[in-house]
This record gives sequence, structure tokens and C-alpha cells, in this order.
Amino acid sequence: TMWSVCLVFLMAFTFAESQRSGDVRLRGSSLSNEGRVEIYYGGQWGTVCDDSWDINDAWVVCRQLRYAGASSASTNAGFGQGTGRIWMDDVECIGSETSLSQCTFGGWGVENCHHDEDAGVICYNVSTVLPDIIRLVGGLSSSEGRVEIRHNYQWGTVCEDRFDINDARVVCRQLGYSGELFATKIASYGQGSGPIWMDEVNCRGNESALSRCNFNDWGVHDCTHREDAGVACNESFTHSPTHRATHWPWSTQGTRTTQGPTSWFRHTATLGVQWNADLQGPTPTTGSVRLVGGFSSNEGRVEIYYRRKWGTVCDDGWNIVNARVVCRQLGYSEALYYKSTAYYGQGSGRIWMDDVLCNGDESA
Repeated sequence: TMWSVCLVFLMAFTFAESQRSGDVRLRGSSLSNEGRVEIYYGGQWGTVCDDSWDINDAWVVCRQLRYAGASSASTNAGFGQGTGRIWMDDVECIGSETSLSQCTFGGWGVENCHHDEDAGVICYNVSTVLPDIIRLVGGLSSSEGRVEIRHNYQWGTVCEDRFDINDARVVCRQLGYSGELFATKIASYGQGSGPIWMDEVNCRGNESALSRCNFNDWGVHDCTHREDAGVACNESFTHSPTHRATHWPWSTQGTRTTQGPTSWFRHTATLGVQWNADLQGPTPTTGSVRLVGGFSSNEGRVEIYYRRKWGTVCDDGWNIVNARVVCRQLGYSEALYYKSTAYYGQGSGRIWMDDVLCNGDESA
């Protein structure tokens, strides 16, 4: 009938409108973290040809889908042949792009392939969704400040609507503090900038992270930055002072940790606090590495210790494989991406290394 035709048309139109150009999905596997890569363009899904397809391209796809990274790139229709258009060919990602469509490729629909060349990926299915980390900004000490949360690779604030002591408790515990002192409103630690990510936050107080609390939805709010929420936390950490003073934010040869820098340093670096020079720890050894200038302790400019001085690494030839070696040396399980052109700020002093070429299996 006419009504059924109209209803079908409306349903199809609504579904199409829910997709955005450049969205990606995985098909051809019973597991959600692997499959044939398909990308949405021109109102329809299509595949990606495997010409030049490699691990860098796979990493971009997996991060776009909010996985922690890629374990392998698949070629020759490893997850079955798709149908319809082949939208992308000769894809060459640097590895730092936030979406596949930002990578270099021949042009939409410009290809010389068949579907037996459809590309695929296998994404890491460990900590699959990238965590939303938080920091405190604008306080007189690292234990107080405006609450900011990083979502979709961008820092934003939290609106004060319904923000109370239970919410402050979750924030402080997530940052590693032993407890909360109070919650603040009306931008008492100064107005932030950028998106207001959370509004109407309503924590019970026992959640492990602020993003696990009830709130409207990401970016849904009726606030201005004059309503940015803040907290003050108890300055004591849940980790003992001995633990804090004897574990340091660099890797020394022969003494690798299993989980990266200690939680204490990870929290203080997230807050933007400089390392306390009064805490005297072990002297780094030749080849020790550290990360400087990042928002948190698991990212930053790579610096290496040689001849009793810290120096930097030039980005000539720098790639995801080199980044993996650095991250593993620091005790992390993997590298999410790599940056070049002084993305984390310019260093000073010597540039110790250039034209670095790692195989990927080195320990340092």
C-alpha cells in the first residue's frame, strides 16, 4: 500500500542520515574487533583496496572505532569479499590521523582493484574502549582545580548542574587521592575553554571513573564556562610515600616494570604538575628514556639519557614501530600512535638520535 511504501522510505532515509561520510565499520567476522574495513561515502558503504595497506592504516581504523590499537593489517580479502563500491585505494596513513578519510589516498572511488583485494584489520581487544582521562586545572596545588575530562582526543570541562560531593569523590579517587574535601561551582578555579563535555552529572560515589556516572550525554548541556565545576581533594595519595619516592618516570636498562610508570606519577602528570626536584631517586642510566610535555605520563616528547644528559630524538624516519619500542621500554603494553614535528613542544640541549629504525622487537 501507499502507507507501507512511505514507511519503508522513511525508515531507509532515517538510517542513511544516521551515518556520516567517513564512518568506518568492520564486517565478515563473528568478532567485533576484526573484519573487512568498510567506509561510508556518497550515501553507501564500500570497501578499501589493499594496495599499500599496512599496520599504520590499520591503527587509524582501530582508533577511529575506539579500540586501543591494531594487532595486524589484513589483505587479499582475508575477511571475505565485500560488494558494491571500492571507495579507497592506495591508502597511506602516517598513523596519527583520527579517521581513515584523513589519510592520503587516490580519491573517492578511484581504484584499480577487485573485491578479492579488500583490506581488513584486527584490533586489540584489550581495554577496547579508550579511557576518558581527567585532570585538575587552575588550582594552587595539584590536588584542586577545575575538572577537565578528555574525550575523543579533546579536553573539555564539566558543568556544575547537580555537581556535588559524590561527584567530587569519584573525581578524586580516579586521580588516586584518598578522598575529597569539597566540590565547587561558578568556575571558582577559572573558566575553561573548548567543549563542555558533561552536564547533569549524578554519581553515587562508588564509581571507578567520572565517565561511569549518570550524565546527559557527551557534549549535551545548557551551560557556559561560567558554570565550570571544580574539586579539592585530600592531598594524601592512596599509594605510600615510599612507593612514590622509589619508582621513577623513566625506564632503566635491566629494571623494566610490567605496567609502566606508577599510578602516582601517572596522576600527577595528568594534572600538569612538574616532577618534584626535592625527591631524590636513582640516577638514570645510559639509554634510559622518558616522555615530556604530554597531557599525561603515557604520552610526550621522547627524551633519552646519554653522557649524563637528557636529549631528544629527531623525527627523521620516526614511525609507529619506533614508538612501540619506546612504550615497551617504559613498561607499557603498546603504542597508540606516534607524533612528529615537535608535537609535544621543542626540547632543549642535545639531539642524541636521528634516523632511528627499529625492527619492533628491541627491548630498548
